[in-house]
Amino acid sequence: GLCFATPAPDARGVLELASDPERVARFRSAAQGARTAVRRRLAETIGPLAAPVLLAAEHATAPADALTIGLACRVLFHPDARSVPGLRSASVRLEPLLGGASLPPEVGRLWAEDAEALFRARWKALPEAARYGAMKGTLDRAEALLVALKGQAGAFLSDLLPTSLEQRLRGIGSALSSGLSSGPFDEAELERLRGATARHLLADRNPERLEAVEAACRMVRWIVTRGSRRTGPTFFALCREFVDSGSFVDAGRERLAIAESVSDLANAYRALLARLAEQRDEENHDFATELTKWCAAPGSSDSEVPVESVLHRVVVPIAQGHPVLLVVLDGMSYGVFRTLAADLAAAGWRELTPLNVGRRLSAISAVPSVTEASRASLLCGMLVTGGSAEEKTGFSKHPGLLAASRAGRPPLLFHKAELAGPGGAGVSPQALEKIEKPENRVVGVVLNAVDDHLLKGDQLHVRWSLANLQPLRALLEAAGAAGRVVVLTADHGHIVERELAWRAAPEAGERWRPPTSPALPDEVVIEGLRVAPAFGKKVVVPWSEKVRYGQKKNGYHGGATPQEMVVPLAVWTNTENRPAGWDLLPADRPEWWDVDAGSAATAAPATPPK
Repeated sequence: GLCFATPAPDARGVLELASDPERVARFRSAAQGARTAVRRRLAETIGPLAAPVLLAAEHATAPADALTIGLACRVLFHPDARSVPGLRSASVRLEPLLGGASLPPEVGRLWAEDAEALFRARWKALPEAARYGAMKGTLDRAEALLVALKGQAGAFLSDLLPTSLEQRLRGIGSALSSGLSSGPFDEAELERLRGATARHLLADRNPERLEAVEAACRMVRWIVTRGSRRTGPTFFALCREFVDSGSFVDAGRERLAIAESVSDLANAYRALLARLAEQRDEENHDFATELTKWCAAPGSSDSEVPVESVLHRVVVPIAQGHPVLLVVLDGMSYGVFRTLAADLAAAGWRELTPLNVGRRLSAISAVPSVTEASRASLLCGMLVTGGSAEEKTGFSKHPGLLAASRAGRPPLLFHKAELAGPGGAGVSPQALEKIEKPENRVVGVVLNAVDDHLLKGDQLHVRWSLANLQPLRALLEAAGAAGRVVVLTADHGHIVERELAWRAAPEAGERWRPPTSPALPDEVVIEGLRVAPAFGKKVVVPWSEKVRYGQKKNGYHGGATPQEMVVPLAVWTNTENRPAGWDLLPADRPEWWDVDAGSAATAAPATPPK
């Protein structure tokens, strides 16, 4: 045979010959009559694709070969090609590469199908890390061919070409910008573009980019549905609105804070983040107004627990029947928790809720929402201010925890320095040993990863997960092996740095100041029983995310936003043996978070990106 691997080649074999320079050279060196006979014979056995592919082997020159022509055919003969001006002419320009023969659209589509199948087969046969580097040359040649044919405007119709991904992302940026500037949002178009982007061959090279696209679509749905917001006026109702919806917005905002290289999309993300910040500040103002009332005369709630009552109301009752690991992830906001919760569920942990509540519990930080007040209050079981020494003493002598513990095995609390393993790696054997023994009824650990990250002013964008919180992963595994119930909570949350305005204030913290001057319009005065005694029972705190009194950092806390004040109080188990009065937590994602399966469009965009 003429350079075929088998005596009876199929369409794949013909494509492989016609895209291999050495075999093409041997085919071209054969007599004209022999080449013509092969074309006729294969057209009879394989079908109409054989002849044009072999004509390409005879006549095409770089960057064109049978494979790159096939990849370009996806654009030239796509059913939606008519929506792109100039593609009809581009398909005519293909004829010289086929010896002057015209290519019927149905044959062009067959060529595209087989060429893409061959490309994907080669792609999948390579190690994942080596795929793009090995196949980039083919993609570059296909794009160069499309440019030579003057068909690059339709690249978005391909699921493989790099320019296609860029055009689809630019289309998302255009749709977002249009909705933000003049409204309304074209949600169907955004969803079509999201689906087209998600299925692109190269989308997985940067998963965070895909997450940002999905987050943008979710944020749009939140903005659209927010017009029907009907929240009760009470403090606890606003806490629940934040947990049920606002915390998901925070998670989405974090996904949008990526370094996007497509300028149109990057600009749209910035504008979307600005719109989200404005709307969240409206909610933050409502929250701070009710917070001031509640702090002056605190009422009680089944699902919202003051941070100083967490031990008494949650940890002690569970410890009476089960060994407990209390994990205090200092500074963990609900936005961070939303990511971690998915990881815990994937690792086999199931979240619980009290039967009489039916939702996740949340803890309410002390005022101001700073570590020295909130963490000490959490671990001592009363509203106090202190450091690790006071926390350790208060925890070990807490009457409820002592009563639930076995004789001679008081509650144990490990801080950062005591948790570090030898050489700073992993978790210390001493801490793991205590956790692994169920007779140590109550063990608490304080992890500082989130709060430590807030202190820095670098350009590192952290996606919080068990993978980059290795100490937490190890602690959970040890707790699971010991049959412990895990209570995961925080002393306060945080807001992230998004060009906050610095405001001079004597003796101020990051996001609180003494009441030495009247509150400004973006601040509130909080006084009463919820203000830590060391702060004089009266402080001024901003309700807006846009104000800081301290130096620039990655994030801040101390203010009166729900992001800082309301934190998860999540109870987890990895066994069927649940604490009495607790059951599995029902799904708590808001309706706008996911698109109905029936409405999710996955077809390529029918119109070119603007």
